[in-house]
Amino acid sequence: MHCLRGLILLLALGVSAGLIHAEGAHHQGHSHQAHMHGKAELLVVLEGQQLDIELRSPAVNVLGFEHYTDSLEHQAQMTKVKVALTEAGALFYLGAGGCRLLDQRIDFGALAKVDDDHEGHADSDLVAEEKSAHSDVQAYYQYRCEQPDKLDSLTADIPVIFPGVELLQVEWIVNGRQGASVIDARRRDVSFR
Repeated sequence: MHCLRGLILLLALGVSAGLIHAEGAHHQGHSHQAHMHGKAELLVVLEGQQLDIELRSPAVNVLGFEHYTDSLEHQAQMTKVKVALTEAGALFYLGAGGCRLLDQRIDFGALAKVDDDHEGHADSDLVAEEKSAHSDVQAYYQYRCEQPDKLDSLTADIPVIFPGVELLQVEWIVNGRQGASVIDARRRDVSFR
């Protein structure tokens, strides 16, 4: 169901996000790419009392690596990051609204699936291709807000907790309003007003 919400959010904010990305590309001298190191996305949708927040980031931003390896060091880092991503209260502060976390899911994409998907398979070319592919990390959080009409802001400490996330593109639909902004380690607040 959160995929549908994400699609609705992307359609609704496509114009504003496109303008922000185009402006950033103009200033940086290159065009926007889907997988950019140092940049991540945060999608926020409030529908009724249900608040969905989805974080999408290249794995290198939060893990320090993005290609599959079976090293114990990388596996330990994945465990450490998964624990950090499950501590939603440290990642987000929701201004008012009485929101309570109901559910969360963390997905390391290809980094977590290569061993599971291909155990005992002889297709080494496919495994090698997946091991060298760029990977993304997604984290999904679902809240129930007792007073959704009072939800007026969000503070995201993601760029502080994960310094590899230099810029966080936040796109939101809350209480019939929509917007987009870019935050970083110094400016972490988003107003929904």
